[in-house]
Amino acid sequence: MLFQDEIFQIEPLEGKIWPNTEMTCCVTFRPQGPYHYSCTAFANVTCNQERLALNLTGQGKGPQAQLSITEMDIGDIFVTNQKSFELGIENTGEIDCHWKLIPYETPFGSKFNFSKTDGTLGVREHVRDLLRVTFMSDILGEFSETFRFALEGSSEMLTLTFKGHVVAPTFRFSEDIINFGKVSYKFPETKTVYLTNTSEVDINYVVRVPGDGRSLQNEFNI
Repeated sequence: MLFQDEIFQIEPLEGKIWPNTEMTCCVTFRPQGPYHYSCTAFANVTCNQERLALNLTGQGKGPQAQLSITEMDIGDIFVTNQKSFELGIENTGEIDCHWKLIPYETPFGSKFNFSKTDGTLGVREHVRDLLRVTFMSDILGEFSETFRFALEGSSEMLTLTFKGHVVAPTFRFSEDIINFGKVSYKFPETKTVYLTNTSEVDINYVVRVPGDGRSLQNEFNI
């Protein structure tokens, strides 16, 4: 029986070698996935009971790609404030690459929005602004979220990590203390104080003025 295999092919499979000559055989390797393949072929020689063994091994190589960034520190970002980032992908392999974003539904991971979740890149194709990533959170706290991109036909994944801290809005009064000094009874004294929003988002505020100690239950919302 002649050698038959779906992964390895040998040509020619038979022939005649004259004395003090040699014959060249072509061995073709066609992997079907990112796996390790191994096979043994035997050559029968006329008038020789022993067979010559030829061990064939190979490692299948799937698509390869890389992201323009693998980690980004957003830093401090105000709650409900939106930030956007551009992300590129490059096909660094020798075959077409189909990529797909794996869903990541953690409390902060769900606050990220990707303009595309899958796509195909041709050989050596490089798209610098293929993805637009938008982040906006309505919860406070630090986060470190790692997103994974699967490559069809490959056991490896691309990873993208975002780190940062969602902080509350900041504001300040123009005065730390308002000193009215001595004021005659029943004569109003007016002073002006300014409240400044020092953050990048709108805020809703309520100013509470408690009583002077004798009527602690009297509080006013301004």
